[in-house]
Amino acid sequence: MCSAAPPASRPRVLVLAGPTASGKTALSLALAHALGGEVISADSVQVYRGLDVGSAKLPEEERQGVPHHLLDVVPPTVEFSAGDWVDAALAAAAEVAARGRVPIVCGGSGFYLRWLVQGKPATPRSDAASSAAARAALLAAADAAEQQAAGLQLSPAELEAARWQAAVRLIADEGA
Repeated sequence: MCSAAPPASRPRVLVLAGPTASGKTALSLALAHALGGEVISADSVQVYRGLDVGSAKLPEEERQGVPHHLLDVVPPTVEFSAGDWVDAALAAAAEVAARGRVPIVCGGSGFYLRWLVQGKPATPRSDAASSAAARAALLAAADAAEQQAAGLQLSPAELEAARWQAAVRLIADEGA
């Protein structure tokens, strides 16, 4: 899909996305060599230091001299949200482009890529109080559905489905 020129605040980037083990890494290296590019990882696990094996993080000696960004950004004990990644990816892409190189975003984290392309939603960052309030509202909706179904002699699976549907309705109504 082709689109109009990107907004002035965002550099043009090449995005490689696809399922695990589909060849994204090898293609990113070939494109980086052919186009004078640098790779920006869009993997939600590779941002964490020390999580190399489970994330299939490309070892430095296999990167063929191609600079890679957003690998080993934070320790696993630190929260790094999709919003944090988008901010860091946009900054990395701008730095790569400013050097006259091609930013190549590569990875399979659809959430990260969607926010990179479409922009972050205008929602506040989660905190303990808002999470607790949301959890309480969902449980209250589910409990109310259970009370309404009390005389219907539902099976445990049917009762759980009624609770689930009440919670989904609450979320759908809040989003409207």
